[in-house]
Formats: sequence, structure tokens, C-alpha cells
Amino acid sequence: MSDDCDGALSAVDKYEPYRREPSGGFGSLPPDPSRGGLPGWRLRRVVDFMTEHLARDIDVDELVTRCGLSRAQFFRAFRQSTGQKPSRYRRAFHAVSASRARREIAG
Repeated sequence: MSDDCDGALSAVDKYEPYRREPSGGFGSLPPDPSRGGLPGWRLRRVVDFMTEHLARDIDVDELVTRCGLSRAQFFRAFRQSTGQKPSRYRRAFHAVSASRARREIAG
């Protein structure tokens, strides 16, 4: 389980720039047109939504709605962009957020 969690955490950290910065700006996505996946603005929209709603359970259909894609298109593009299914990415996202909160409280 540790290796699985470490892999998920590194994927979340890799996409940290896509989260809304405290100043209200956005990080930029590295260009990689050969990979396909979600365009940067759509991925940021999904990650921002996850950030804003960390305290509740988010249904994947809410994420699909934010992107304006069909469910199948969203799943394929999200996996191409992040290397993970939305549910796994979300679990890792929660784990990273909880870990950061514990560090802030302890430190």
C-alpha cells in the first residue's frame, strides 16, 4: 500500500501547479501536444473544484459537468492528463491535503 500511495502522492504533487494559487492566478501547464488529454484550463477547473470541495464527497458527474465532455471522454482525457482515474487522483489529493494540514499543525 505504501508504494501505491507514494505513486499517487507524486502524481498529485506533479499537478500542484494546476491548483489555484493564493493570489488567484493559475499555474501553467507544461505543453505536451503528443499526449492528448484535458486542455490545461479544463484540468485546472477540475482540480480547483476538488480543492474548493475537499470537505465533501464529490460525484464524478460533477467533475464531468465542469469539463463539458461526455463521461467517457472525460475519463479518457483525465487519465491521459494525470495517469490516474479521477477517483484515485481524488483519494491521493485528499491524502496530500491531510498530510499538509498535519504538518502545518505540527510545525
